Amino acid sequence: MSRRALLLLVLLVLVAEPARLAAQASFDSTAYLRSRVAQLDSLLGHTSASPTTRSRVLAEQAHDHPLRVQVEGRLTLAVPLDVPAQWVSTMAHAADSTLGEFGGIPDETIRRLVLLEVTLTPENAMLAQFKGRPFASLSPVRASDSAEANGSKALEAMAHYFTGTLDSTWQKWLEGQLVLAWNSNLDGERALDDLASVGGYVSGKECLAGMLASCRQWLGLDDSPQPYSVRYRPQELVSALRNSDGSHGNPTEDRCRGGDAQACAEFFTLMSWHPLPSIPASGEMRMSLLRELRERHGKEALRRVLADSAGSVGDRLSHAAGISEDSLVSEWRLWVLGRGRIERVTAGPGDLVSALLFSAILVGMAIRSGRWR
Repeated sequence: MSRRALLLLVLLVLVAEPARLAAQASFDSTAYLRSRVAQLDSLLGHTSASPTTRSRVLAEQAHDHPLRVQVEGRLTLAVPLDVPAQWVSTMAHAADSTLGEFGGIPDETIRRLVLLEVTLTPENAMLAQFKGRPFASLSPVRASDSAEANGSKALEAMAHYFTGTLDSTWQKWLEGQLVLAWNSNLDGERALDDLASVGGYVSGKECLAGMLASCRQWLGLDDSPQPYSVRYRPQELVSALRNSDGSHGNPTEDRCRGGDAQACAEFFTLMSWHPLPSIPASGEMRMSLLRELRERHGKEALRRVLADSAGSVGDRLSHAAGISEDSLVSEWRLWVLGRGRIERVTAGPGDLVSALLFSAILVGMAIRSGRWR
């Protein structure tokens, strides 16, 4: 039957059927029209699926999207089938190398995690073999990105997942800033700039001057029921509030804006919103403390501290390093002032000649002085 004849037949049915049903008191015109539209759709070969059904079909298609699973070193990655295997291999090895250098994430965690490209879902039939294992979203792998850039996507996915497994103290202190890669020339300079910033907070400036208690305050290492009044100076709280949006009609806030230090301490402790971060030091600066621990005390110390869930962050760092908190903060400060480098001081031939000449000058001056005659 031709399409035109089929349409004519359907029109005849639509005209004749209401006459037959008109005598029925229970006739429902809306239901009737819906049923006829469904019949017409079916006759024309179209799918008469509801929005819910269509969504389910699309979801099933997404679940069955062709993918490839690659195990490269310690990493397991699931990516669309059209992503070349060589790209995945290169990015995985770059990421695994950085993970090995960082050393803070347990080997078992790295091996169990499945990095799943964001366009895929864990319900994909091809991923049934990984049931019970955790998944982490992996940003799309692109040919236009370098191996390092694609490797960074794997590192970000790993860091995000691992941070979520830590206790609330670590999550609050890290604020999602667990950075696995460290570049001394770049990140070291940034850390030093943060510490020596002219517009920085008083606790940071005092830390730069060598006051270790201020370093602990600035880094947020010690727990406190009133962190803002401990880590910031009263005038900093007043200035921050005055420079924020207008008053919200809170009497304590108004007194703080007026310069009442005690009111500021109460306001910043009790209110849910604040114009200042709870920890003055940036996330980058806090990461430098973990990096220093790893450089000075080894990967095992870093693993121990991230696995620790007892006490303040300062307590955990001290226990992992096996030294007092102030001793750790002191060596960290020197490390930051050296831009995150641990370098051996060696003297070359030129330095030796300069030292000998300087010594000769000192000896000559001493001989010519009256005390040596």
